[in-house]
Amino acid sequence: MYKLRLILLHTLHKLLSVFPRSNKTWAFIGWNRTPDGEIFTDNTKYLYLYVLEHQLEIKPVWLAKSRDDAKKMRSMGMKSYYQFSLTGIFYALHAGVTIIDANLHDWNFVYVGRSKLVQLLHGKGMKAQGYSKPGLRDHDLICYPSAGVQSMISGAFAQNAIKKITGYPRSDIVMGEEYQYSSFGVDDKTKDLISELKRKETKIIWYAPTFRRGQQFFDVDKILNLSKLTPQLKQKNYHLLISLHPKYSSQNSTISNSNVSFLPAQDFFPLYQYIDLLITDYSSSFTDFLLLDRPIIFYPYDLDEYCKNEGILIDYNSETPGPKAYTPEELHTTISNQLTDDTHKEERLLAKNKYHDFTDTDNAERVFNSITKELL
Repeated sequence: MYKLRLILLHTLHKLLSVFPRSNKTWAFIGWNRTPDGEIFTDNTKYLYLYVLEHQLEIKPVWLAKSRDDAKKMRSMGMKSYYQFSLTGIFYALHAGVTIIDANLHDWNFVYVGRSKLVQLLHGKGMKAQGYSKPGLRDHDLICYPSAGVQSMISGAFAQNAIKKITGYPRSDIVMGEEYQYSSFGVDDKTKDLISELKRKETKIIWYAPTFRRGQQFFDVDKILNLSKLTPQLKQKNYHLLISLHPKYSSQNSTISNSNVSFLPAQDFFPLYQYIDLLITDYSSSFTDFLLLDRPIIFYPYDLDEYCKNEGILIDYNSETPGPKAYTPEELHTTISNQLTDDTHKEERLLAKNKYHDFTDTDNAERVFNSITKELL
C-alpha cells in the first residue's frame, strides 16, 4: 500500500510539473498545526513578512492549513489561501519558489513540481531525530544559521542542495526586529499578562519542556513540585510561564495559581525578549534564547531514558550552557541562584558561536538574497 501511494504521488508530481511557473510568485508553507488551527510562526512566517514589507516586486502567498486561517489572514491584508482550495492549488502550481521549514508533506510535494524548493529548517538543537533522511524530493537551497548547525544535519537530507549560512529569519524577531504582522500568531491574553508582569517588575521564568514520544501525560505538578515552588515564586516576585507541547494542551488548565500560568500554543518568538530565565531540557528553544545572553537552566530529569529512546547529538553535560538540575528540589534552588548570580555567561557565548554565525537583524535579508542569487 505504501509503495502504491509513493507511485501515485510521484506520478502526480511529474504530471503537474508541466505547469508554468513565475519567479515573481513565492509560496510559503508552515508546519505548525494544532487541534485549534495553524500557528503562524517560525522561519517561513518571518521570511514571508520580510518579503511582504520589503520586497514589493515579489508576490508572497501563504498556503494556509485551513480556510478559516486563510480568510483571517486576508482580512488583515496578507495574501493567503487554503492550500487545497482551487486558488491555493493554483498558487502552489504557479510559484517559482516554494519555501518550507520542515519536511514537505505528501500533497504539498505533489504541487511543488519544478518550483525551487527552499528549506529554512525548524531548528536544530541536540536531538538526533529530524533532518536525518532525504525527503520526497531534493531541496534546491538549504539555509543554515551557522556552520556548526550545518555539520549536525545529515548529508542524506541535504543531498544535491545548495547550502548557505544565512541565519534564521526568526532570529531577527528574537533580536528585536518587528514587522506589521509580527504579533499575528501571538495569543492576546499572553501579551496582556506579560505586559502586566513587566509593569510590576516581575521576573518572568519560562519552562519549555520538549515532547516525549509515546508519553501521553505530562505531570507538571509532580515534575516541578509546584506546591513547593509556588511560595518561592511569590516571595521573590517571580512568575512561571509553562508552555507544553500541543499534544498535552488539555492539561493546561489543571493547575491554577497566581504565580504560574499555562500558555496556549502560539508563536513564541516575539515573546523571547520579555523572558528573564529559560528552563528547558532537550528543546532547541535554548539555541534561540542564546541570542539574548540570559540565564538558561537545563532540567533533564529523565536524561538516560530520553537518550535511550530519542538520542541526542551532543555531550549533554559539557555542551549545554547552563546549570543542570535533576530533581525539583535542585531546580528550585537553581532558579533563585541564576536570577541573582548568572554563572554561565562564558559557556553561553561558546554555544551561541556554535549555533549562530550572525547576531544581527539581517537574517531574512540574507536568506532572500541567497534565493535570488542562487536560484533565480
